Amino acid sequence: PLPLAIPEQAASSINPLCHDHPDWTNGRGKTCKDYAKYCTNGALSKEFEWLGGEFFNRPEEACCACGRITVIASPPPPSGAMTVHGYKLHPRSYCRGADREVKKGTMALCEAHCASRKCACAQFGNGVCRFTYTFVGLLRSNEGFDAFVRPGAESDPGAVAVAERAAAAVRPEEACGKPPPRRS
Repeated sequence: PLPLAIPEQAASSINPLCHDHPDWTNGRGKTCKDYAKYCTNGALSKEFEWLGGEFFNRPEEACCACGRITVIASPPPPSGAMTVHGYKLHPRSYCRGADREVKKGTMALCEAHCASRKCACAQFGNGVCRFTYTFVGLLRSNEGFDAFVRPGAESDPGAVAVAERAAAAVRPEEACGKPPPRRS
């Protein structure tokens, strides 16, 4: 049960550019506007910590007053620009075969994570960093992802072999768009 006396507190967000998740509820009818009363300085107040976490649908990830981080989209840098760690940037792209992921709040954190692990290709979008250790190509993204590729990953012999195997694995009916003839 919710406490009877709730301290009145303005819903001042730590980040003025942050926007609460529009359709979020805690599963019991409370919204981010309600949760602003339970949070102080971007986190659930000590006496209300029990109102967070998975059981209450993670208000700390949905509500700005409770700690949500909103990444504001900025114009993408030019294609081919180099990142801080020397990766080649590919705006509005994602990595083919990215089979690993980790939650990171910014593209810079995603890139730092991948640079420390020698990822071949990584992409960032919606707070998620997806990456692969073998470069197999890039695909266009309409979802707001930006990819970055480690220098030399495109010509790595292992990556070339994987890409060739993937291309050879395409069945004739997939390549031609029609099924193969039936045998009698």
